[in-house]
Amino acid sequence: MIIRPFQPGDEMQANELFNRVFGKARPLEDWIWKFGRHPESMLEAMSVALVTGRIVGMYPCVAGRWKVGPSMLTAVQPVETAIEEGMRGGTMIVELQKTHAASCERLGVSFAYGTPTEGHARLGKRRLGYIDLSALPLFRKHLNARLPAVGFLGGPFRALYQKSAAVRRGSIRPGADAEGRSITVERQLVDEQFDDLWQRLSPQYDVIAVRDARHLKWRYFERSTGSEKLCLTANINGQLAGYLILALTRKRSKRIGIVADILVPRSGQLAEDLLGHAEKVCLAEGVDYMQAAALPHMDLYETLLQCGFLKEREAKSIVCVPFSSVDRPLFDDPTRWYFTLGDFDFDEE
Repeated sequence: MIIRPFQPGDEMQANELFNRVFGKARPLEDWIWKFGRHPESMLEAMSVALVTGRIVGMYPCVAGRWKVGPSMLTAVQPVETAIEEGMRGGTMIVELQKTHAASCERLGVSFAYGTPTEGHARLGKRRLGYIDLSALPLFRKHLNARLPAVGFLGGPFRALYQKSAAVRRGSIRPGADAEGRSITVERQLVDEQFDDLWQRLSPQYDVIAVRDARHLKWRYFERSTGSEKLCLTANINGQLAGYLILALTRKRSKRIGIVADILVPRSGQLAEDLLGHAEKVCLAEGVDYMQAAALPHMDLYETLLQCGFLKEREAKSIVCVPFSSVDRPLFDDPTRWYFTLGDFDFDEE
């Protein structure tokens, strides 16, 4: 068995292994979007295990820029770790992670973070240097009790209901209030506005992934498959003041509206305004329930509760691994971090 960093030409085998292990049928184009077209793509930080030239194990990751205090650092999020059935239970996963960590050190990656499975987390804390960061609570708000009946009726009734949803969405019209605030729903981003917003708001957050136009376009609007994404923008007197990314998807026959990302000033009520407008959009779409996530210290946590979201018993366990010198007092304090579902593979579950 050979374990080495990822090389050009491994793409097809890596995607095929993902499909075999996770029982998916993901097209290669999706793999290329996720790992190859990322604005901070760092394929050489990934590691693969080969037997007779065939990839049987892999430790993929998505790279990104993070603001940690005054510094801009590179971080990676390991995702889609996979080992061929019949080859699990040995040391392959440890060796894959060690090769990955060595590549990260060489490439100047500052830290890794992620939400591993319970078994992987136990192994990681014992053998791979994983550090518990925080639990990320999930929230849910039920909206539409009629959907089960619509789903039961099926056929032409469901088609008619979906067609009427488009009409209802069109009835939602933006309008400025007395303070010049307005909210609009878009499918494309205006680069200059979102870059300017990131520059204005990022100093208010201590540890946060970069949310500039380049990242947002890749993350939410350049994938050829997956859930529909809508960008709700809040404007004050014509200037972009905040946004919310809403993903419309379906799980187990339920229509779901996922609050994938939200960025607003720390003070004020823009988050509440955006969530309220997102709820209107979800109702127009016939959504069964909305879902969101926020750390307990985040302003968004209390705003979700105020907007009628209920905290679920389930929570994502976030771990991190520092590779190089970072501001450890800042880095190790979970109350300084900012996460939303869009910082993870929320639309791959």
